[in-house]
Amino acid sequence: MSPVLFLLEINMRRAILLSICLCLAGSFAFGQAGVEALRSPLTFTLGPGGDYESFSGAIEYLNGLSNIPQPGITFLVSAGAAFNENPPTITRSASEAAPVVFQKQGEGENPIIYATGTSALNEAIIRLEGVQYYTFDGVDLANSGNTQAM
Repeated sequence: MSPVLFLLEINMRRAILLSICLCLAGSFAFGQAGVEALRSPLTFTLGPGGDYESFSGAIEYLNGLSNIPQPGITFLVSAGAAFNENPPTITRSASEAAPVVFQKQGEGENPIIYATGTSALNEAIIRLEGVQYYTFDGVDLANSGNTQAM
């Protein structure tokens, strides 16, 4: 084999190895970016024009899940929004690795749930039954009108 062909063959092998290394490095970086994206909690908006227009809808979604996916679910509740409702009982438990957070989003007054109540016993504005790892951050609760049931 001539020295020129020998050098071409060596350079070709180097180019192929370099291409393989670059592809593997790019695949690893892309895979890491995918893992980072999976570590962010699922995020929904709650309020007028949001993913869920009411706490009842968001809670029904949670209760319908077989489990809370890791790393959790966050509901961003519109600042200044008022919700006139009696949300259902929360029955789907979260975990330390997959918490559920209802958090005020934006500037202005805290969002507020005005519960109308009934004459039934053991009512609550937000009722958590046998669950844990829920956070309500910047969400206010109040009776609606003359209701004193809550």
